[in-house]
Amino acid sequence: MRLVLALVVGATAALAATAGPAHACSCAPPDPRSLLGQADGAFVGRLVTRQEVAAGRSRFTFAVERSIKGALGTTVDVESASDSAACGIETPIGSRIGLFLERRDGRWTSSLCWQVSPEDLLAAAQPLPPPNGRGPTTLLVSGRFGPARLLALDAVGRTLAYGRGQGSVLQLSACPGGRRMAEVVQRETGVQLAIRELPRLNVVRRGPVDSPPGTSLTSFRCETADGTRLLLFHASSDRPANARLERLTLSRRAVLWRGSAIGATLTERSAYVLGGARGTSLLAVDLRTRRVRTVGRIPAPSNGLVAAPGGMELAGLAYPAGSQPVLFRVRVQPFAVVTTRAVESGDLSFADSRRLVLLPGGGRRARVYGPTLAVSSSFTWSAYLSTVAGATAYGVGAGGQLHRAVLPSGPERVVRRLPGPSVSAIVPVR
Repeated sequence: MRLVLALVVGATAALAATAGPAHACSCAPPDPRSLLGQADGAFVGRLVTRQEVAAGRSRFTFAVERSIKGALGTTVDVESASDSAACGIETPIGSRIGLFLERRDGRWTSSLCWQVSPEDLLAAAQPLPPPNGRGPTTLLVSGRFGPARLLALDAVGRTLAYGRGQGSVLQLSACPGGRRMAEVVQRETGVQLAIRELPRLNVVRRGPVDSPPGTSLTSFRCETADGTRLLLFHASSDRPANARLERLTLSRRAVLWRGSAIGATLTERSAYVLGGARGTSLLAVDLRTRRVRTVGRIPAPSNGLVAAPGGMELAGLAYPAGSQPVLFRVRVQPFAVVTTRAVESGDLSFADSRRLVLLPGGGRRARVYGPTLAVSSSFTWSAYLSTVAGATAYGVGAGGQLHRAVLPSGPERVVRRLPGPSVSAIVPVR
């Protein structure tokens, strides 16, 4: 059986989650539950000896403490690259690790990217913990959690339900009212849409999704409480002229706008389109009348824009060559742009119509900005994938730890460890 190996070069979060110094080998955070399903073998044990057997290849002999999968004895020989820079196993003699194995030509093989902590491997051998959350859904978290690709969490980060299913979640959107949510998923058979009930995450409807040639789905929004009307924006920075805004219902698919753009921010009343090849011409498409107006010129955003509640203010980060990031805030009507040099780059969210929160991660300072982009408060923030729900910041750190900080000043606290470190998105339910 061939294990799927995901490599991410230069990803800070991935490096933090890798067991051992990675040097030139950088691994995406592995999901032990998924790897356990793919692997031919797995065990927890201690390295006894290491011997080079060929140019660039070594044999690692482990004393097996606990065999999780496969026919393993009290010791097991595992072949791997000799150098951790080539993704070889990296652990000192006598160290205790968890390791996933592949059977190849009658030999056990492995790599640094299949090396996890003993605790993670032992936990992966157990069923998913039963949900223990209370109250309404506050967060949706997508990633790979063994048989699940979604988590519904309450306000303190406890699990309300697991959204089971194969594939990788590309886009998430909570429907108005918090009773349903929509997801776009990449599966082997193509891109699919699923509508789920909250908080239990039961699938109530599925269907295929395709994008115009040369584009991909860059923005997605559930428009109605029952999930029967959805907005989809397709674009590509390589072919901006093919951009398209569509509305998908149970019976039809209608084009609301098409033109040249690199992305869009979808709100309750308007789609704010980043027009032109650089996304500096901000357009507003009225979702009811389809009327299009030019709002004004904005700095070229790097990751699209975020919208304040009500959709009348937007914010983004731009990266001028050779200088610090520029944080900008846009008032839609009357049009105005406020800019400031951002100390750090990071995830942007509006806490409310006035407060804008920049969450940089990596132990740097998160900042809360007012309408004029004056800093009103700050606190240390370590999570790398972050959002704001109400008056609370949430984020996922190394190893799948869920972080939480009450605004405006924190402090940041680790509230739990998610049932898998491979997280792709965290979205608030409002």
